[in-house]
Order: sequence, then C-alpha cells, then structure tokens
Amino acid sequence: MPRHSPGYALAALLLLAPFSARAATSKSPVGSTRDSCSASIPADLQRLVRTRFPGHRLPLESDSPSDVRQYSVEHGGNSCLLVARGDFDGEGPRDLALVLVPVPPTPADSSLLVAARNGSSGWQLEKLRNWGEAEDSFVERLPPGDYRMTEASDGVSEADEVASLKSERDGIGAGRIESSEIGFFYSRHRWTHLWLSD
Repeated sequence: MPRHSPGYALAALLLLAPFSARAATSKSPVGSTRDSCSASIPADLQRLVRTRFPGHRLPLESDSPSDVRQYSVEHGGNSCLLVARGDFDGEGPRDLALVLVPVPPTPADSSLLVAARNGSSGWQLEKLRNWGEAEDSFVERLPPGDYRMTEASDGVSEADEVASLKSERDGIGAGRIESSEIGFFYSRHRWTHLWLSD
C-alpha cells in the first residue's frame, strides 16, 4: 500500500498536527520575537539565496496565516510553514526546502519552491517550481515510502512527473492549505514529482 494518504495534503487545518516532522529548529509560539523560519536557515545558505534569487526574499513566519501557525504550534509543530528539513539526496538530514517570497517589482504571485541540498561540495540550490502566492502555501518532509498519484489527476502531463514511485529517501511535500499537494523526490541526480492531492 502506498504511504501517501489524504492526510498529507493538509486538506483541513486539523491536518497540520503532524508538523513535528517539519523543519525549523525553533518551536517559539506565534508572536515570539524570534522568527523560526529565519532561525532554521543557516547563515551561509541565507547569503547564497539572496545572491542567486535577488527578486525574492527568505520566508518569515508572518508570510503564513496566523491561525494556521497557531494551530501548528499548539499541536507540536512550529510557526514556520515555508521551510522543511530532511535528507532529500541521501547524504544526511541537512537539506532544506524553501518557499521564497517575491519582493517588488517581482509580482506577488511569483513565489518559488527551492530545494537546498547540503552535500560535500556545499549548498546546491535548485528551483523546483514557480509557486504562485506564498500566503496559503506550506512545505513538509515526506518520509521514505511508496507514493501514488491522486485519483483526481488526469494522468501524467508534466515534465519529470510520474504516476507512482518508491523512495528510500525523504521527499518534499509542497502545497496549498486546504487544497492540493505535490510530492518532489530526488533520485539519480534528478527531481521527479507527482500530484498527491488535487
């Protein structure tokens, strides 16, 4: 049986409870003076992102709705919905997934989903997808396992999209709160993805 279930899609606010597997090192409550998104991103990676993506900025807690952040904190997660940590490439659990937020004059609906893999040669940044607006977005770590495209999908229609896969590494789940989610997995030096909910 696939490891994927509708629970990964965060189809309702109750599905935010499993955020304990998510990235940031801080679990400070909403309203804390320390931003858990900033705290979860190493300084050298922050500098690299600013250089590589000058039309975007790093995510902040306040980029996500306050009620969703509060629910996450109250159920064992943290306030940062736009950063996730995992072992995406098999070289150790030091990789990050980020939703980068556009800054003017870049249009507000031009956020980016970026993977930051931390290997022996340093950080490798890869843009996975143009992501629309960041406000209602989330990223999370998907555990290793079997995944299958949602039955609501019309089938494989995008480059690097697959109908199913078995991953021995963590993946990245990225989606819209109370809506869709896409799973991204790195294998054989490339990223593939599949729609987990739609």
